[in-house]
Amino acid sequence: MKSALLVFAGGALLVASSLGCHNPSANNDLVVLNTVTLYAPPTIASTATLTIGLDIQVGGCLRFDHIESQRTASYADLTVWGSDIRTGITDRAILCPTLSLERHEFQVDPPFQSTFTIQVDRGRLSPLIATVQVR
Repeated sequence: MKSALLVFAGGALLVASSLGCHNPSANNDLVVLNTVTLYAPPTIASTATLTIGLDIQVGGCLRFDHIESQRTASYADLTVWGSDIRTGITDRAILCPTLSLERHEFQVDPPFQSTFTIQVDRGRLSPLIATVQVR
């Protein structure tokens, strides 16, 4: 009887502790960070890797997490995800210090079509767009 109770308690503890686990690649509890500047070269060779620079607002309550990409041969759609320490806190006000810019690079490998468009989604703000000519 005691061993059955111990097994039941251990199983209940395992289930309760696993409820807090989540898929690390899921974007639950993350926010879209504001990208202030998108840097892309005006032209690249068709066999070159395209390096994109992004100046992202972080600091204060915001922390960078990752860049998500969806792409085709002619297009890349980027979203910058981060965490906001204020998420889920409703019972008190949190003051966050001034934001700063943090540079992140993102690389896109060939193949490319003759014109390659990059779009960075910024949540409620209009997206940033750059076009690169491929030679």
